[in-house]
Amino acid sequence: MLGAAGRGFGQSPAAGRTLPQTHGDSSGLQGHQGRPCSGPRGQQILPEVKVPQGKVLDRVEVFKEVLDSDVLINLPQAKTHSATGVSLGIKNLMGLILDRYSFHSKYNINQALADLATVIKPQLTLLDATALWSLEDGRPGEVQKPNLVIAGIDPVAVDSYAVSVAPWYGQHFKGRQVEHLLVAHQRGLGKIDLESLKIFKGKA
Repeated sequence: MLGAAGRGFGQSPAAGRTLPQTHGDSSGLQGHQGRPCSGPRGQQILPEVKVPQGKVLDRVEVFKEVLDSDVLINLPQAKTHSATGVSLGIKNLMGLILDRYSFHSKYNINQALADLATVIKPQLTLLDATALWSLEDGRPGEVQKPNLVIAGIDPVAVDSYAVSVAPWYGQHFKGRQVEHLLVAHQRGLGKIDLESLKIFKGKA
């Protein structure tokens, strides 16, 4: 995750590291080498933010620098996830809050992710789908290589398109079959049906 000044935000294992240490040289972040990467368990103050449209969350602690940023760019890596099926852009927002454990233990994670997406709204999602990482029992499993980078201003649309580019768990899925994406779409946070999207394809 990048803020307006190019400052990187990562989950706690990335705290104290620099870009592109965290994302790897293939991420296109070479120009940001040496930029500090903050983590929620570091020295940052995490203000409590109200979630007025929340269904299960009424407040959440978020990086102060995220809230202060003029522009927020989400840089997720496409991979599987045991609780949500897939981990893409919206799921990646969990890296910007303090209490991620409650999403897994206290709340319905799919509703909580949609709640979170109502208060943290990146201006751009740049999703790394060059490789789709399958995690099996917490360890790296099969890796597929669509060799795509998916970019867009609609977080639901980016994630929904990412779901369609390759099989997950040996099957093809649509965005509507991923519960937190469907919930986010139903909340009016973005489009989910590919036929309603304008998709521009190019090579770099």
